[in-house]
Amino acid sequence: MYQKGLLKREMCYDGALVMPNSYAVVNEEEMEYIDGGGWLYDAAISILGGLVACALWEYRASVVKGMVAGVVAAYNWVAGVVSSAAAWAVANPAIAAGILGGVVGFVAGVIVAKL
Repeated sequence: MYQKGLLKREMCYDGALVMPNSYAVVNEEEMEYIDGGGWLYDAAISILGGLVACALWEYRASVVKGMVAGVVAAYNWVAGVVSSAAAWAVANPAIAAGILGGVVGFVAGVIVAKL
């Protein structure tokens, strides 16, 4: 039954609890010895998980640094090419105007062909 945001469970068995003949009553302290306690295993897994998380964080940081360096290098290359092209166009204005006219004519032809 669901009431006021809490899940309420009702017992559906009203009879006496019947246990097998070979059951043993075990308190909380004895359970730690039966199942090994588990705290050492849990602690080891937690420490290992933390170390793996730290290693992945550092790996990710180095990958991001490499990606940023690659983007900066690509930007510098493009800026150098554009700068060289601009300097060449200033030095050779007639040839630059002819190339620009050819590019504009080609792009206009592609656009008209798509219509």
